[in-house]
Amino acid sequence: SKAGSKAGSKAGSKAVSGEEAFFLYDSLGFPVDLTEIMAEEKGFSVDKQGFLEAMEAQRERSRAAAQSAKFALGDGAPLVLGAEQTAWLASAAGVPPTQDEAKYKWDEEGFEAEVQAVFTSQGFVVSDSSLVVEDGVVASDPGSVHSGGGQVGLVLDQTTFYAEAGGQVADTGVIEVVNPDGSEGKVEIYDAQSYAGFILHRGVVLSGSVATGAKAKASVDYARRRKIAPNHTLTHVLNAALNKVLGGEVSQKGSLVNEDKLRFDFSHSKALTAPEVQQVEAAVQAAVASKLEVFTRVVPLKAAQEINGLRAVFGESYPDPVRVVSVGHDLEEVLAEPKAEAWVASGSIEFCGGTHLGNTQEAQAFVLAEETAVAKGIRRVVALTGAPALAALEKGAALAAAVAQAEADFKPYAKSPEGVPLEQLDTAVADLRKELDELGPSIGLAVRASARNRIEGLQKMAGSAKKAQAAAAAAKGLEAVQSALGAASAEGRGWVVVDDAPGLANDAKASKKAAELAKKSGLSLLYLSFDQSASKVALACFVPPGSALAEAGLAAKDWAGAALGACGGRGGGKADAAQGQAVLDSANAADLLAKASEAARDAATEAAPELAK
Repeated sequence: SKAGSKAGSKAGSKAVSGEEAFFLYDSLGFPVDLTEIMAEEKGFSVDKQGFLEAMEAQRERSRAAAQSAKFALGDGAPLVLGAEQTAWLASAAGVPPTQDEAKYKWDEEGFEAEVQAVFTSQGFVVSDSSLVVEDGVVASDPGSVHSGGGQVGLVLDQTTFYAEAGGQVADTGVIEVVNPDGSEGKVEIYDAQSYAGFILHRGVVLSGSVATGAKAKASVDYARRRKIAPNHTLTHVLNAALNKVLGGEVSQKGSLVNEDKLRFDFSHSKALTAPEVQQVEAAVQAAVASKLEVFTRVVPLKAAQEINGLRAVFGESYPDPVRVVSVGHDLEEVLAEPKAEAWVASGSIEFCGGTHLGNTQEAQAFVLAEETAVAKGIRRVVALTGAPALAALEKGAALAAAVAQAEADFKPYAKSPEGVPLEQLDTAVADLRKELDELGPSIGLAVRASARNRIEGLQKMAGSAKKAQAAAAAAKGLEAVQSALGAASAEGRGWVVVDDAPGLANDAKASKKAAELAKKSGLSLLYLSFDQSASKVALACFVPPGSALAEAGLAAKDWAGAALGACGGRGGGKADAAQGQAVLDSANAADLLAKASEAARDAATEAAPELAK
């Protein structure tokens, strides 16, 4: 099948890669737990971490595609101000750079501004006929942009919108306008980008129209920003926590802060251990619980660089003056004594132009959801805050409770594996593994790792129990064979049929031992071993050279064939030994087994009637 060829594409490998497991899931509809079960049956393992990484990569691609679709123009490209456009704004149109100090304000509904320029895929839309039309810079159809006219970009004189920067996504919201001719319009803003100091608010006209010179009222979606801010503030706290736990070697290599999560890339040579994950997560959670105040201040660059413990992105150029964000330390005190060790011992101080919380308690909760490799020497963590973090904690607690219940249910059997109810244990393990896979990164990494280890412990218990129970069953089967041979020998019978020798069907060593017992006794032996869990019966028979049945001309393969033919099975072998099996309908298995035993006895009696007693 395609599934099999795809998963087995790497010759010689005993592992199904994460990419292959995800291909089976995404393209062919195979759940990863089913892939894992099938792989284990063939002696393969599945790279579960790689599967989760492939799934997250697909989610990122889907989100990126959805975002791109919002801004797609006729040619599929987003609105972008290049060098020609920004030069035209600054010189020909005389538009000053956008003032955006108000982006740090909260709940500024209807912030008043003026539309300095309207930009479309055809260029800037202007009403001044003295401005020369330039392809891609100034549109050939001057005037305004109406609803239904595709994407539009607005440049305002001042704004409360945060333009994407520093890993933080842009604000979204609405801009309502009153045009110079008195007409009105409403523009939904999906994004804001900064180009050479000009902030382009990208969106679509929902109603009316918008023209250059319009009076605007800008309203940011502050509910969305309130989901972004905790992710940004706790990114700073996370950065500091990673440095403390990993020994100060960490340097930031990238970040993403949006309303769903925070993502942080950092320099580190190996994966974080389970204790390190727990320590980092606990440190950030402690900062949330400590209700640390967040301070911001614009500081001369040289003075800011003197602060002990200051974090900055290596290779990044910063403005002078620069904005400093401190979590837990009053910047007035910090600047008064910049070299104090206290600034390193706790809290976080960074250069940052993003929007932040006023206090860490507003983040509510923090959970590390993922930790993966990005490139050689670079790791990536993904974390949740706010409502998603609280939900992750709740789900994680529920999973941990379910695992604990399963451990309690089967703990009494820890020292007596022969008594473990295997069917119930296998079901419990399968259900827990399925739940763990479905939850994935929606619960904490530490809880996930702990649950996985504990579930593996239950699975090992099941494996040990299966071996112990199989050994016990095989011993019972050998005992039945030995007893039957002994009775036949004492009664002077030359052959024996054992109706049920439990455990021998799945134990090659025990089956070999049964053959040795038959050979040693000089008697011919046929036994049936029924595996109820698989509704399968295995048959083995031995006709030692020189035995009475051998002298009577009954070959082992013919003896086996007679029994198997009565229950719909097949087999094969030689004159002295044969084997086979049959899959039985559980509803009439007992009848078929009885027929097989009867057919075996009839064949032996017919071949050597003088031995039948």
